[in-house]
Amino acid sequence: MIKSGFEDRTVEKNNIYLDVVLEDGEDVLTCIEEAFKENEINRAILVSASGSLKDIKLSVTRSGTLKQVDYSQPCIIRSVSGEFYRSVDEYFGDVHISLSKDPIHQLTGVLISGVAHGEIIIKFKIIKNINQKIYKPDKPVTMLKQKILEENKPKEKKPFIEC
Repeated sequence: MIKSGFEDRTVEKNNIYLDVVLEDGEDVLTCIEEAFKENEINRAILVSASGSLKDIKLSVTRSGTLKQVDYSQPCIIRSVSGEFYRSVDEYFGDVHISLSKDPIHQLTGVLISGVAHGEIIIKFKIIKNINQKIYKPDKPVTMLKQKILEENKPKEKKPFIEC
């Protein structure tokens, strides 16, 4: 079951968070995409996650080569990062994740798939689309600026043969 909602914190402007809560057995990436569609999210940054995963597929690099590794046993989420954006009707992004198999062994890579083992809480910071304005100061042209403008001005083409 996906439980999602906006939390508006007044510490700074544009500080809206989306919490995605997964129950045992739910697929992580599918639930993230569903929560984004339900809340019409265009862009978000993955801030944190807590809980455990099982049936994990990670994309990792070992000795300079990219490999896919599978883990069926539960692993605790230690840290996450990532950025997601929407292009037309599809979402793109990666969940960079660090997991702990036990106190000594750590797994780090990009999450290809994973299933919640118990409850997982994933927090995203929503990035709003901000209308950007171009600021052009009313400053006089300095001599250095004028020289740069003249150097970068396209040169007039001269005819190859003069009459």
